[in-house]
Amino acid sequence: GPMKQQLVQSAAFVVLPSRRDAMTLVALEAGAAGRPLLLSRACGFPEAAACGGAVEADPTAEGIRAGLLQMLSAREGWETMGCALREVVVGQYRWSHQAQRFSALLADVLTDRRR
Repeated sequence: GPMKQQLVQSAAFVVLPSRRDAMTLVALEAGAAGRPLLLSRACGFPEAAACGGAVEADPTAEGIRAGLLQMLSAREGWETMGCALREVVVGQYRWSHQAQRFSALLADVLTDRRR
């Protein structure tokens, strides 16, 4: 709700130390707010690191510790990271974009079934 949005928007960066996660909505919310991420490789969002908007870490205490140290040493780049992540989230994960992708997938499935 509004409190979570306010917390994400006021954060310097967001940490997602998940051990298992197919795709986390919190990562998308952080990206939409322009906040960089520290996320475990188990979060299912490799695009975040690929675009430069996140640091990926192993889902262990030592991995998260190393990721935190990396994030803290890159303080000057947080704004750039957040902007890069926001660009990916807004460009690829808006509901309208996902609806178009789903519609295209459904059309392909129906076309294949008719053959």
